[in-house]
Amino acid sequence: MQPDFAGLVLDGKYRLVAPLGTGGMGHVWRAEHVSLGRSFAVKLLRPELVSDPAALARFQQEAQAAARIGSRHIVEVFDVGRTPGGAPYLVMEFLRGRPLSAELAARGPLPIPRALDVVDQILDGLTAAHAAGIVHRDLKPDNVFLLEGPGGRDWVKIVDFGIAKAKDDPKAQHLTRTGMLLGTPRYMSPEQVLGRRDVDRRADLWAAGVILYECLTGRVPFEAADLASTLTAILQQAPVSPAALRPEVGTRLAEVVLRALAKDPASRFGDAAGFRAALAGAAPAAAAGGWSGPGVMASGDAAASVLSSVDA
Repeated sequence: MQPDFAGLVLDGKYRLVAPLGTGGMGHVWRAEHVSLGRSFAVKLLRPELVSDPAALARFQQEAQAAARIGSRHIVEVFDVGRTPGGAPYLVMEFLRGRPLSAELAARGPLPIPRALDVVDQILDGLTAAHAAGIVHRDLKPDNVFLLEGPGGRDWVKIVDFGIAKAKDDPKAQHLTRTGMLLGTPRYMSPEQVLGRRDVDRRADLWAAGVILYECLTGRVPFEAADLASTLTAILQQAPVSPAALRPEVGTRLAEVVLRALAKDPASRFGDAAGFRAALAGAAPAAAAGGWSGPGVMASGDAAASVLSSVDA
């Protein structure tokens, strides 16, 4: 049960107004700046985890990872601090929208142009994250927020960098141990399933491929009755072509999706920019007249907004 923080003012600036969500690591509240009246989302570490060094390190890592990226498609972190009780908190954008997972649950497969647009924006955000040396490692529809952008189009924000990995941060390296599963099973790459410590940006590209597959077909490529079988499928089974499940996807786009899901990281796209280029090349065949390729959305002020749910 979420503690009642309503009315609590943090560091004389942020008044907690209403709970937005809760998860394994923390609680998220809508807050208002007491002087400016502006809304924010405040994520607080669960009180019982304040004495857990690993939880504290992950929480700090989330704030640092998001803050150093600076992308229009990554949730922005504005401030950090501690509650009067000593629990750390971070102050984020208040995103007005809903997770991609909720959209897929409500509507099923997306129109192909919309699926391509959403995933292109995800890849744009990943390009910036990877350039900053950050690997998300838990990319999934729950962590992709859809806001209303210019002209009513989707504006994507990636959230929750709680298990992100900074390649140049020795402390972050210690948060990953060989044999430890980090991530959400259905979206984990084979190297994550194997618990390898050398997980890099290509694991995020795998997850983006799983998300694209799900947006196109309404199902993930690897899912079984239990966790062990799902992990075995990720390691050993070839995915069914999305074109076999939805013929209008076409051969070219299906090939792009399947390359992103190659078991060997070396056989995937080398970076997010390469994945985006491949999508743009497949777009005329898969979504003629509906998607104009990378960079079609303006970088304006579409994102002033609200986090209504978070995998805290």
